[in-house]
Amino acid sequence: MALELTVGPARTEISSHESLTVHCVLRNGGAGTERLPGPYDRSGAFNIVLRDGAGNLVRSMNRQTRQRMLSDGRVDGTLDTEELPSGEQWQWPMDLASFQFSLPAGAYTVSGRLVYPPENLDVESAKTSLNVREDPVCFVGAMRDNPVIDSVSLLIGAESESGRQYFLRQHNYSRPCGAWYAARIPAPPDGGEPFFAPAGYYQAESFDPAFSKWIVMPRGAGTVEAYRFVSGAPTARRKAPVPAGLTLVRSAFHMAGGELLLFFWGPAGRLECHRLDDAGLTKLFEHDPRVPAGTAISIGAFADTIHLAIPRRGVVYERLSMDGVLRDRVRAFRTPYEAVAVTYEPVVHRIRALFADARRSQTVQAAVIDLKKEAVSSYTWDRFPLRGGIGELSFDQDEGGRFHLLATTRAKRLYYLSEGRGPVLVAEGEDAYHPVVCAPRKVYLGFYRRSLGFRFVQYQRRRTGAKFVGLEPHPAME
Repeated sequence: MALELTVGPARTEISSHESLTVHCVLRNGGAGTERLPGPYDRSGAFNIVLRDGAGNLVRSMNRQTRQRMLSDGRVDGTLDTEELPSGEQWQWPMDLASFQFSLPAGAYTVSGRLVYPPENLDVESAKTSLNVREDPVCFVGAMRDNPVIDSVSLLIGAESESGRQYFLRQHNYSRPCGAWYAARIPAPPDGGEPFFAPAGYYQAESFDPAFSKWIVMPRGAGTVEAYRFVSGAPTARRKAPVPAGLTLVRSAFHMAGGELLLFFWGPAGRLECHRLDDAGLTKLFEHDPRVPAGTAISIGAFADTIHLAIPRRGVVYERLSMDGVLRDRVRAFRTPYEAVAVTYEPVVHRIRALFADARRSQTVQAAVIDLKKEAVSSYTWDRFPLRGGIGELSFDQDEGGRFHLLATTRAKRLYYLSEGRGPVLVAEGEDAYHPVVCAPRKVYLGFYRRSLGFRFVQYQRRRTGAKFVGLEPHPAME
C-alpha cells in the first residue's frame, strides 16, 4: 500500500491565544483503490501528533478528543471509511482550537499519523517545526450569547513583539474546554478597549448567527468603528465620526436584520441611542436613566424590548420600547455595598451583579435577577476568608441556584469559592488572572497564566486527588 501523508501547519509561529490550523493531504500512490478511514472519521484512526523540543509526545488529537473538549456527552467512535482511488488524494483543513486546550508557549513539532489495523496501515507524515509565543495578556472581555446556541465568547488583548494584538474565541457555555475557533482579529490603532455587542434576538432557522459576533472598537480622534466576525473572520466593517460632546457607553447590541445600536452619554447627561450603519451614526432617541453620566450601565435587547441594568444602591431595572419609550422602572435589588459589575444577559434574560464593601476587604455579594421568573437570589461572603484584600472577581450561578466565585488577592493568588465551601487555591504568581466563571451544571473556571495562556479548567469536588482538570500544560481529557 503506497500511501503518502502530508500534514503542515498554516503558520509555523503562532500565539498561545490562537488556533493551530493544519492542512492535511493523503495521496494514494498505489495501483488500486483503497478503503480507508475518511477525513471526518470519528474512530480515532487519524491523529495530529504534537511533540516537544526533545521529541517527547505531548499531545495526540483526533475527532474523539474534539468531542470531549466540546461536550460532556457520550463520545461517538463510529468508523467512517471511504474509497480513495489510485492516483487521487484527499485534502482537508483542521482547526485544532476545538481539539485541545490552548497550547503553552514553547517549541514543538507537528505531524499527522494514520493507523488502521484492518489494512496493516501505520503511516506518519514528516514533522514540521512550530513555535508558540507567550504574548502576555492585558485584557479579557467575555460575553454569553445565544442567537442559536448558548456560547461564551472571549476577546483577549495581549502584548506581542509587534504591539497590542487581539484574539477572538468562542466556546460552548456548557463545556468551554475547547473553542470553536480562536482567531487573531484586527487591532484598533488607538482608542479604548474593544467590546462585544451581543445579539438581541433568538432564532432557530439557521446556525449561521451562532458564529457571528459584532465587536465595537472605540478609536481616538472622535471615531467609533465596529466589525462583524463570522467564525473569527471579519465580514463587515462600519465606521463613523462621533458627534462632539458624546461619550461612548461600553454596551451595545445588534438585531437579526443587521441593525447595530450604540449608546452615548450626551452633553446634558442623558443617554442617547444611535444606529451605526454604512451611512454613519443616526440618532434614534434620548433617555434619562436618572444616574450620573459615566455610570457603568449594561444595555441589551430581548423580545423587542431594550433592557437597562443600572447600578444604583443595588440594581435599578428599566424596560424601554425599541423607540425609547419608558415602559417600566423598578428597584430590582437593594444592597449597601458598592457595585463591582452589573451585566444584563439577554441569553437567559437575567441580570448578574457583583458588589463589595468599599475597601474590597471584608464582604463580597453576588446577585442574580431572573427577569423571566421575576425572582431574585443572592449570596454574601461576609468576613471574606482571604487575606491581603480582594482584587478581580467573577461569578456564575448554576442551574441548581448555587453561586460560584473566582477571586484574586493582592498577594497574587486566585481562589475558588462556593456557598459554604472554600476558599480553594487555584493558582498563584500572576499580577492579573482575568477570571471568567461558567457554571451551568458543572463548574468551569477560566483564567490566564503565563505558562498556560487563557483556558477553562473544570473543578470536580468529588474527584480523587487533584480537584482541577486542565491545569497541566498538556492535560489528558477525561
